[in-house]
Amino acid sequence: MADEHGLSPTWINENARPFIVFDIADERHFIEVSIRSHTIKVASPRALLAMKMARYARKDYADISSLVTSLELTTADEIADLTIDVLGVESLAIPEGRDDLMLRAAEALRRIARG
Repeated sequence: MADEHGLSPTWINENARPFIVFDIADERHFIEVSIRSHTIKVASPRALLAMKMARYARKDYADISSLVTSLELTTADEIADLTIDVLGVESLAIPEGRDDLMLRAAEALRRIARG
């Protein structure tokens, strides 16, 4: 796969670990994917949503909407709780805390409702 995309053969490695801000031992945060003869772990929908909610970049709005819908989350509390559960209550990724997450989650739900 690396050859097909012009990537180094070592492109899948541990170098990204410092940027993973959630508990890598928690199996809810990863799913296993097989690519040819290799099995790798990638972030689960829960972990992806938490990271995208923490960042809350405009370019992530569509992904946030899709993840909220696929995870069947229907309230701002559920979204904030999931984000805090994945990242941790004292995470540096969410310095503004739960109140800010609630505002972001409510906005995300309004975007979903508008379609």
